[in-house]
Amino acid sequence: MISKKIINFMVVSYLKFYKFVLFDNRCIFCDYFSLDSICSTCFEDLKQKMYLRKLPKEYFEKELEKVWFDNFYFLFSYSDFYKMLEISKFHNRLDVLVYVSRLISSIDEKIWNDVCKGVFNTKVFTFIPNHEKINNYLISLLLANWLSKYNIEIVNLFAVNFKKKRLQHLIKDRKERILNAKDKFILNYNNIQRLENGRIIIFDDVSTTGSTLNEASKLIKEKVGNVKIDCLVIAKA
Repeated sequence: MISKKIINFMVVSYLKFYKFVLFDNRCIFCDYFSLDSICSTCFEDLKQKMYLRKLPKEYFEKELEKVWFDNFYFLFSYSDFYKMLEISKFHNRLDVLVYVSRLISSIDEKIWNDVCKGVFNTKVFTFIPNHEKINNYLISLLLANWLSKYNIEIVNLFAVNFKKKRLQHLIKDRKERILNAKDKFILNYNNIQRLENGRIIIFDDVSTTGSTLNEASKLIKEKVGNVKIDCLVIAKA
């Protein structure tokens, strides 16, 4: 695991390079002059819109044949956060990632305690892999470093099944998204049985139908019978 200080140094260095060498001096939200990628006013507005919300698995039963995860948590509605995600994930703006880290770090510790504690002994944090972009991984890494204070083990459980080449975020129809998510991943962790009677937190940046997280949860529960799976996403569409 890369240390939090190294990650912050890399991201902040990139931010300074982007701002002062490429002369982009506008906030990505309000487009006003700013030496930061997100001005202080817009950043505070984001913080006000961010709070941890919980959805039970019953919420997803209308669209999914069977729900394999136990709980679903999200921090933003997609409409409040889509611009930051699109710019950081699809336009290679690594400078924006530092603000994702700052938002996560600003969340009340009591809230994270509610997510991270549980009656199940083993606590493992894993994340949905991405087809081609590294930024989704970096967002996951930033969150993983923040959660490390809770003694959560970081494990990469999944690999992408490259036979399923159609990218999920390009599909608008909800039913097509659910079909496309099937067999999307391969379990690449040989010691999965040790997670019996444990608890796993699966992270993704955005969720629309919950189908991607559900398929990942299915892979785990087909191998491990008694395990609790909670999903955590930045934004729920």
